Amino acid sequence: AAIESDGRMTREVADSFLTFYADRMRHILSRKGYAYDEISAVLATDSDSPTKVLDRVEALHAVRDSLDFLAIAGAFKRIKNILKKSDEADMSPAAVQDGSGMEPEESALAERIDAIEPQVGLWAQNGEYRQALEAMATLRAPVDQFFEKILVMHEDPAIRRRRISLLKRLFETFLQIADISEVVVSS
Repeated sequence: AAIESDGRMTREVADSFLTFYADRMRHILSRKGYAYDEISAVLATDSDSPTKVLDRVEALHAVRDSLDFLAIAGAFKRIKNILKKSDEADMSPAAVQDGSGMEPEESALAERIDAIEPQVGLWAQNGEYRQALEAMATLRAPVDQFFEKILVMHEDPAIRRRRISLLKRLFETFLQIADISEVVVSS
């Protein structure tokens, strides 16, 4: 039975509905001219409001050609892969709170995340998605420096956890708007 005796939907029915919803949104947005990767990036997040999905896709479409945004989208593919491969991927992003012993590039990225995270959350809450994406694109330089100078998978487990936690925190900040690792970046 798809519906339990007390009227609750089963997980199977809920999953079917969510799949149907995503497929319909994908179809509608592609007919409006949005790219499949823009749509996928937004639908990869918890976006159950059609209006919010449309607003997020419009914002992503508006900023996607910025060089800083394209660079950050490319970096996010790398971050997502690191988080997938990491055995610490399920750890809390709060593990980065103590900045002692950080390399300068780690500290710089952590400070930029500290500065931008509350504002991105506020913009996401208020539906100001373009401002959030533009602000997040300003993280290009510290993210580039981080990956240029820092070995994330350090042999010391505490350092590795701290670095992975920092990347997870960054990734989750972006997920308030879209999973930008889904955006196709031409080489």
